[in-house]
Amino acid sequence: MGMSLFESVNLQVPQQINGYDCGVFLLKWIAAGNNETLWKSKDYYNNLDDYRQTIMLQLLKWDKNKIKVFS
Repeated sequence: MGMSLFESVNLQVPQQINGYDCGVFLLKWIAAGNNETLWKSKDYYNNLDDYRQTIMLQLLKWDKNKIKVFS
């Protein structure tokens, strides 16, 4: 039997319930690593606004951001 170059992996990735939180979900999923308990907590879904604001502030304060809104 030959070796396959492709392998199918079935990940249990949470899905957002709207059309605009996919980026937030992706970033939090990457940051969580193997911590599956994050997705089982109802707090995660209740705190999406806070996560969104945190990401926005981090991007605005990022040293590579050319548009400075903070001094």
